[in-house]
Amino acid sequence: MIKSTIIRRSRRLIRSILLYSVVLIVVFLVASPVLWTLFCSFKPRPDLFSVPVKIWPSGFTLDNYIVTWETTDVPLYLRNSLIVALGATTITVFISSLASYSLCRFPFKGKTLIARGVLFGYMLPGILLSVPYFLMFNRLGLINTFWGLMLAHAAMSLPFSVWLLWTFFQTIPQDIEDAGKIDGAGRIRLLGSIVLPLAAPGIVASGIITFIFSWNDYLFASVIASANKVQTLSLGVAMMASRDYLRWEVMLASCGLIIITVFILLAIFQKYLLEGFSAAFVK
Repeated sequence: MIKSTIIRRSRRLIRSILLYSVVLIVVFLVASPVLWTLFCSFKPRPDLFSVPVKIWPSGFTLDNYIVTWETTDVPLYLRNSLIVALGATTITVFISSLASYSLCRFPFKGKTLIARGVLFGYMLPGILLSVPYFLMFNRLGLINTFWGLMLAHAAMSLPFSVWLLWTFFQTIPQDIEDAGKIDGAGRIRLLGSIVLPLAAPGIVASGIITFIFSWNDYLFASVIASANKVQTLSLGVAMMASRDYLRWEVMLASCGLIIITVFILLAIFQKYLLEGFSAAFVK
């Protein structure tokens, strides 16, 4: 009996070790290019072209970021990215909160099917929708505008956000709203004072996912925002790579700004992300 227990525990331990080893290897393979890019962005320019390659530089410097900020259009691209990402996040969170709450609380036929089927919209590849978006926005006069990019990013993020918040709203007990109704609160007051504050982790998680998608997007930016005045940072970096004279220190610093922004965002809202996803997916 004791021997069989020891064997079972040993097998579980071996499986756990193998599982975590595979996870660590996958994380390393996925994260290493990103971390290496960020690491190189702080290297002095001579160390970037040294042969053999210096894994550890002679020193770390912010010169690449200073040169990039002063001699390129990166400040404009950064401002555009912030405007588009914040706008798309606001639109997505507002619409998905109301839609998912309606699917969760209002009784009507087929709402479960609609709630689950809306996720299929998230599975459509962006390249499949880029041409229809261009034709539609061109007719509406939204090409080379912030609104065009915001709406495109919001449309791509809404299905997942609606599904995520739909599952999260179901974790909020109906009794809390019933108690508010007894006290005379209307639907709008219930939503603003009780439901949305309780759903804050899910809403924040939805907003962060939307922001990161919009921040990193290149496809829709290249289709809808070809004019320099509305180009985002991702598109601006890609345009730098297409020029005859390639400044690697500028490219690395620009990519570093993209990466650092995402890292800061995840570090600040990590708690809400974990709460939002755990509440939604554990259910």
